[in-house]
Amino acid sequence: MAKISADEYFLCVGQHISSDHLSNRFPSLDISTLGNNLRANMYKTVGDFAKDATKIFNNARYYNPKNSPVFLCAEKLEKFFVQQLKELTSGK
Repeated sequence: MAKISADEYFLCVGQHISSDHLSNRFPSLDISTLGNNLRANMYKTVGDFAKDATKIFNNARYYNPKNSPVFLCAEKLEKFFVQQLKELTSGK
């Protein structure tokens, strides 16, 4: 599987931000925040980290049409994330 860069996802999301994401209605969680939380040791388990990452992918699919760039980028990035997570947790 080809590697995907988070930059691809940021470019897609940056061009198609939902108004709900800009309001206080839903707490903001993005890849940058996920990375900051990881570096700050905010996650006690790999599962906690995966749960937040999954929220990002689910939100991208919920707020965007199925064939939109954001939806498609989220799908691609999630597949890569799951593959990497499996390798990490299997000890490879």
